[in-house]
Amino acid sequence: MTEHAYALIQALRFFIPALFSMLFRVIGLGQRSTRRTVVCLSAFTLYMLLTPYVLIPLMGYMAYTKIAPLIMIFGNFAVFFISSDPIVKTAFMHFTQANVIMLISISCNALRHILGLSEVAMLLVLPCVYFPVLLLALRYCAKPLRFIADHIKTGWGTLLMTPALTMVATLVVSVYSEIYFGDQPFFAAGVVLLVQLCFLFNVATLYRSLKEITVLSQQTERRNLLEIQANAMAHRLALMDEAMSQMSTARHDQRHFNHTIATLLRQGETAQATALLERGSQLLPPKPQTYCQNVSVNAAVSYYAEQAKRQGIRCEIRLIIPKLLRVDELSLAMAVSNLMENAITACAAVSEGARFLRFTAVDTGQLLLELANPYMGTVDLDEAGVPIARDKGHGRGSQSVAAFVKSCGGELVYTAADGLFRVQLMV
Repeated sequence: MTEHAYALIQALRFFIPALFSMLFRVIGLGQRSTRRTVVCLSAFTLYMLLTPYVLIPLMGYMAYTKIAPLIMIFGNFAVFFISSDPIVKTAFMHFTQANVIMLISISCNALRHILGLSEVAMLLVLPCVYFPVLLLALRYCAKPLRFIADHIKTGWGTLLMTPALTMVATLVVSVYSEIYFGDQPFFAAGVVLLVQLCFLFNVATLYRSLKEITVLSQQTERRNLLEIQANAMAHRLALMDEAMSQMSTARHDQRHFNHTIATLLRQGETAQATALLERGSQLLPPKPQTYCQNVSVNAAVSYYAEQAKRQGIRCEIRLIIPKLLRVDELSLAMAVSNLMENAITACAAVSEGARFLRFTAVDTGQLLLELANPYMGTVDLDEAGVPIARDKGHGRGSQSVAAFVKSCGGELVYTAADGLFRVQLMV
């Protein structure tokens, strides 16, 4: 085998695992844009193939393996141009999948020494190993990893240290230690396997715990919504009971009222009869207000509209929300509850004459909602455009709304200017 043919085989051995790692990132975890991804993957492919092809003949394979991790790390910087996530989240997800790739590569290398496979045979084995691994990873690992990235808001620097240190430990054992796979394949692969399995167990535990916390949070939100609906229903029943009482009284007096009107008309007292009829119409009980056709959303809006009116907040509510929705109506009602509660809280800091809450919604194939209210002071938005809570323990309502909109694949925009805070949703 010529020197350049050997270098090409080794270049492909380094490139194949890295390529499957990139494909997992693009297909399973998302990308910024297709055009950017194509450009970055093309540059990544050229770099990962040409670098070892040029350097291995110059410095030798064993010497190259000592700098190969640094060369691969530099090449993997392409993921930061492909990813649509913040840098730290991207690094965590990529380091995590890189650890899995390293585990498989080292296991294959140990198997090569145990079975005595040639370089060419090993090159043919690698795609056969990594292709099913990619399919399994896309099916079972992409969603959990994406879930972790989407639901952890702080502490990413500390969290990133776990996959980073695991990678360092694996490289120390497999590349920079005195252990040689050809002499001790079982021992070397066993040490790496132990380190990597400990890391993967920690990631799986993190995912399960985060999933349980999210489920508990959703259950709490649903209980809060049911409580809101119960309070709204109790209020509406009270209005209905009062209306029935008034109707009963009106029916009791109706006979006397009719005799009085008839007498006045017979006596030609038309003006007095008209005045009595106008007064009688005022005795009719007020009709309970219905804001929209959807029962859950209407209950939430009714409850918070009543709360707003009690605090002297003028409500301008015009909602065209159908009875049947394409999104989960309880989640939408919870989002509406959080937005109206935040608006009421903001209005409380404004002078009474300037308090108002303007809430509009229209269904045009997609549900468009806008809620506006005045505010005092300043409103800061984070990198995702969500308001930053100033007090500890606050801000969960805004995070809940953002999570709901993201789960629907919708759009959420907050703006604050000239004393008017506005939030717009499209789901």
